[in-house]
Amino acid sequence: MSYRYKKIKSKKAKYALLCTQAQIKNHVLGTNDFLINITVDYYSNHGTANEKFLSFVDAAKSQPYLQKDK
Repeated sequence: MSYRYKKIKSKKAKYALLCTQAQIKNHVLGTNDFLINITVDYYSNHGTANEKFLSFVDAAKSQPYLQKDK
């Protein structure tokens, strides 16, 4: 994998993490867990321990929103 590709994936994961946190804070999460999956997939194997922790916490916090519509 090239450095540029890794950098793009890193930025995409950071953006997804920030968007998810903003949606949770403002109670506007939809039924799609696409952004959450990006953060969990990326930070499970990359990033700092704090970023990994935040991605898992956000995934847990979003579950009630995602299960409302099921």
